[in-house]
Amino acid sequence: MGRLFSSLHIVDYRRLWFFDLFAAAGNSMEQLAQGWLVLTITDSPFWVGAVLGIRGIGQICFSPLGGVIADRFNRVRILQVSHILRIAMLMALGFLIYSDQIELWHCIVLAVSQGLLQAWVTPSTKSLAFDLVGAKRLLNALAALHGASDIARLVGSILVGFLITFAGMGVAYFVISAFFAASLIPLSFVRAKSAAQKNIGQSFFANLKAGVQYAGGHKTIRRVLLFTVLIEAFGFGHQVMLPVIARDYLEVGATGLGFLNAAAGLGGLLGIVLLGLAGDVRAKGVLLLGLGVGVGVSVILFGLSDWFALSLVLSGVLRAGLVTYDSTLNATLILLAVDSLRGRILGLVSVAYGFTSVGGFAYGIVASLYNAPLALALGGGVIIAAWAGLMLPIQTLRNPAVFESDISEK
Repeated sequence: MGRLFSSLHIVDYRRLWFFDLFAAAGNSMEQLAQGWLVLTITDSPFWVGAVLGIRGIGQICFSPLGGVIADRFNRVRILQVSHILRIAMLMALGFLIYSDQIELWHCIVLAVSQGLLQAWVTPSTKSLAFDLVGAKRLLNALAALHGASDIARLVGSILVGFLITFAGMGVAYFVISAFFAASLIPLSFVRAKSAAQKNIGQSFFANLKAGVQYAGGHKTIRRVLLFTVLIEAFGFGHQVMLPVIARDYLEVGATGLGFLNAAAGLGGLLGIVLLGLAGDVRAKGVLLLGLGVGVGVSVILFGLSDWFALSLVLSGVLRAGLVTYDSTLNATLILLAVDSLRGRILGLVSVAYGFTSVGGFAYGIVASLYNAPLALALGGGVIIAAWAGLMLPIQTLRNPAVFESDISEK
């Protein structure tokens, strides 16, 4: 147990963890509510995927800049400003729903804005975690952050399903805003060093160019990032089909949708617990390889399932593979990157995260033309093919010594 919670022994990291717990609850509930709201307004799987795709475009476009910001400014302040803006926009949407003035274009505007803000949040949060715990506890700290996300998903998903069903969509958005507001309380007590001052003397463009050139010239980082784009698009992107699968194929409604997402949260939490118990895994690259192919297989099986109980299990297994992949990915790239460029590399990871929405858009198109199970099966096949072409040949990932060198020497 001491190994499982080792990063939480650090007081400031513990405060960051509670910040992420409340923020992840708000984020999980908001994404589910967005899908259900768009489906209610349009009755179209295409628009469910399209709105999420628009959100992803905002994140993709602004994430490299978000990485530069994380390397130049105080990361705690970045997170505070981002969440205050989120609260304001979610409250505004709640009032529009409550007054029966909501239209599709309001959802689109919110999606773009949330994608932009997530582009700020992701690199700053992961960089701040490293600032607080250091290299030795990094994998444990990133796993614990994912654990916070899945605890939040487990509770928040069921809560938002009941709120939508029994209280209405407007009330659901007010409650989501309250979760984001609560996240600011522990964050306000976090004390951490500001970003490296040596980046301030350069222009934003010069900072951005340096990060992109470094990632492009590093074979392992380049290939892992490219594969992660597909993991995010067709692995995490399967979430956009959950409202369609729940309503049209499993026929379990909004409450069943909540339980599907909660099962994913439970599976992710169990995966993170196992990763946390493993401690500082030496063979991070080998673990990354195994998780990559496992995600592809899980997406295919989830798409083919037409039994609710089996779908619950597969939802948990799939989420477990995804979150442990993400934790291992971030630890791997942080340890491979030089210190002064860490935020920008994580900014590029955030670009990959933005493709979750683009993958959801692709899933929406295929589901509209054919059906959702076929769309998911094709997505899983793309992941497996990319794994064989991009990841399997990388020898660096099989060498534990690569991830054990002193970061300060890079």
